[in-house]
Amino acid sequence: MSKDSAEELHKKFRLIREKSNFSEDHRIRIHRAISWLKCAENYYDSDGDLAVIALWISFNSCYSIDAENKSPTPEKLKVKHLIEKLISHDNEKLIHGLLFEKYLEEVKRLINNKYIFGPFWKAQKDSAVDWMASFTIARRVARRSLEQGKTELLLSIIIDRLYVLRNQLIHGGATYQGAVNREQIEDAKGLLIELIPIIVKTMFSKEDWGEITYPVVS
Repeated sequence: MSKDSAEELHKKFRLIREKSNFSEDHRIRIHRAISWLKCAENYYDSDGDLAVIALWISFNSCYSIDAENKSPTPEKLKVKHLIEKLISHDNEKLIHGLLFEKYLEEVKRLINNKYIFGPFWKAQKDSAVDWMASFTIARRVARRSLEQGKTELLLSIIIDRLYVLRNQLIHGGATYQGAVNREQIEDAKGLLIELIPIIVKTMFSKEDWGEITYPVVS
């Protein structure tokens, strides 16, 4: 499995976007996702924190939709809908190969890392929260998804863990280039730099991916 760079993705998209008659919203969505992937590539070797932030913004560009301009859709629901579509259009099973083969060890570490498990942090402020029991169940579900080859479920679990890491970084809950979260930063960086190009290429499929939240306004 070879990873497409942001530049390669841009060239491929430029060749097919007119022929495929993509909506303006979708052209903007893909352009934004690729632009932040390029940013992440620029920082990948020199700054893991900024690379992960840029990679999450790239991912966010893919699922950020305006749900019929009526009421805001919860983030987790947006991600769930995107993952469902991605898996249904991933005919080459590239996401499966990434999670179950190439980055299997990183996936296992992310699953077993309590510091990116939401209830762990809730328990720090509320002693009534039994994060250990939740963590045991969550890891059991994740292991079962690995054993049974459930790509959609496993990807949902991993994205949920990475969302906690994203919150730590974006909301000032982690020290810049701090030593205590290096393992999860490195695992997230390695996985996302391979996952985002697969997501973007999958979204080259002709499909209603929804209206973007912030369209270009002249």
